[in-house]
Amino acid sequence: MDKLRPRPPRQFVKGSKSIKKALPIGSRLRRQCPECGNDLVLRMSKSYGLFYGCLRYPNCSGTHSAHQNTGQPMGIPAKTFVKKKRMLAHKAFDTLLSSKKNMLKKDAYEWLANKLDIKPEKCHFALFDEQMCDLAIAIIKQEVSFQ
Repeated sequence: MDKLRPRPPRQFVKGSKSIKKALPIGSRLRRQCPECGNDLVLRMSKSYGLFYGCLRYPNCSGTHSAHQNTGQPMGIPAKTFVKKKRMLAHKAFDTLLSSKKNMLKKDAYEWLANKLDIKPEKCHFALFDEQMCDLAIAIIKQEVSFQ
């Protein structure tokens, strides 16, 4: 197999609590394309591996991330501007982690969940909308600036 091409998903995820079968290429996501409302379909990119792309591609460039081992969607599909907010929020979170050398990632997510008044299992940037991203960024910046 060519080293530059990503491997197709494995049949099972090793070491996970629940073993999930890999989804076949072409599987449709239950959620719609955030850009046009059409179906999202599991595809394989030569550069990025598994992802969900709009059924209307190339007329619509809506995409969504997929776990590379199973093809399961990562979070909730969002429009481009929300994806950019999510990336900014995650970058702020990474700054928080690097500023608190003794804080584990799990602890940092629990701290943020507490500040956002949400359950820790819901504290994942791929689940956040624009307002939640803005709030997370503000909370993290305040914490980092007080050091």
